Amino acid sequence: MKEKAVTMFNAVTGIDERYLEEAEAHPAKPRRTWTRWAAMAAVLVLAVGLGMQLWLKAHGPSSTGSGSAPNNGYYGYYAGPVLPMTAQGDLEGLTVTRDVSYDFSGFKSRTYESFAQVTDRYVLTNAAGADKTLKLCYPVSGRLSDESLKSLRFTVDGADAQPDFHLGHGVQQDGKYTLSWNEYRELLEKPGNLASSLAPEPELDLAALVYTLTEEVPGEGAEDAVNLVFHVDPETTAVFASGITSYSIDDRTGRVRLGFYIDRRAAAVPEPCRLVLVGGDLKDSALDASVGTGTGTWRLDRQETTLAAILEEDLIWLRRNEGAALSRTDRAAVARLLEDRGLPSLRNMPYNGLSSVGLLSSEAYNQSRVMYETLELTVPAGGSLTLEVSQKKMASYSYGDVGQNGGDAGYDLVTRAGSELSFTEQTASVTGLSRVEITDNNFGFDPEAGITEVILDPEVPCYWMQLRAAS
Repeated sequence: MKEKAVTMFNAVTGIDERYLEEAEAHPAKPRRTWTRWAAMAAVLVLAVGLGMQLWLKAHGPSSTGSGSAPNNGYYGYYAGPVLPMTAQGDLEGLTVTRDVSYDFSGFKSRTYESFAQVTDRYVLTNAAGADKTLKLCYPVSGRLSDESLKSLRFTVDGADAQPDFHLGHGVQQDGKYTLSWNEYRELLEKPGNLASSLAPEPELDLAALVYTLTEEVPGEGAEDAVNLVFHVDPETTAVFASGITSYSIDDRTGRVRLGFYIDRRAAAVPEPCRLVLVGGDLKDSALDASVGTGTGTWRLDRQETTLAAILEEDLIWLRRNEGAALSRTDRAAVARLLEDRGLPSLRNMPYNGLSSVGLLSSEAYNQSRVMYETLELTVPAGGSLTLEVSQKKMASYSYGDVGQNGGDAGYDLVTRAGSELSFTEQTASVTGLSRVEITDNNFGFDPEAGITEVILDPEVPCYWMQLRAAS
């Protein structure tokens, strides 16, 4: 079992050092601070996700923009489209024009460096006879770990603006395909999504039970092992464990068997052998120490606490110091993950089937979601204002190293999903084309014919372009 675990660990951690260097070189904004271990875990999880999703076939869209990639095929991930702004307040008499520009001047040939500078510009005009104070809501697609979050910049009539950040909700995946713009559209159009996204973020105040397994009398041998067998209600209880070497779960009966192992020769501090239950308690628990090679006796201690407290303890162990404190965003992201998916669904998390509470942070950090940045602004009667949002946007999808397999990367633009604004015109443009070759698109771009600016049809819900790095 230990050999299998080592093999799995080596497979998961065999990633390009440049990913880690990129993560180190771009610290997150203070308001979205995550612990360093979570950032590194995020890289590992993302790498695993990329490898797994390469085998999943994406939806094949038509030229009318019904999907994300322009052909049937495989792509490794979906980083989300550029989404349209919406607003809350009195919108009568308010009209809006939108222009989205893609600058590929900094585009590079490697997938993880495939960024475009995207500027989403809105001109709001108030034809009414009174000023209008609105809450402008700009949706951001992707993950908390995405580079684009660190590069977001807002200006109002050319002056820098500081929006308020809202965590939003996770985008659900059907398990058969990689994500596409359609999943984002479904979330944006879901009744109550905006209101709940802008409401106060959820608190991570769930009660938890912790069972800690220790050797009451240490054995004489170099190593020892024990099995803990118990039952839980599979419909209501989430089970997390740390320090385990084996596990089995019967979803039908709720019978769980966990194997714990202690190696007294190990110099490092061992991972705590403990079981965390949220939503219920264990039943019919029993320890089977006959599997051990030592002669120690084991004790099972029970403690009532909160999920947040356990999460912080796991962070302390993972970082090997006392400096692991959860930020408000950390807590809210985990709470929202539990809210969106429900407790039972987290018993089989994507990492190894049964994992420690600490990895909930990494799962929440890498969950695809729609986040919101909001600004309260006043559009003067008979006047207008301009809001500009710029970001260093990762390609919406990629098929591998850009330039090797034809058109390998692409960008999606959603025209109206989830927006209450009345658009009189939407346009798009591309620059920096010496770095890329647009191989296919439904925008109508034709650089060879000099067409790099187009007027969009709002009846087309999604526009896409496919490109490769210029040779």
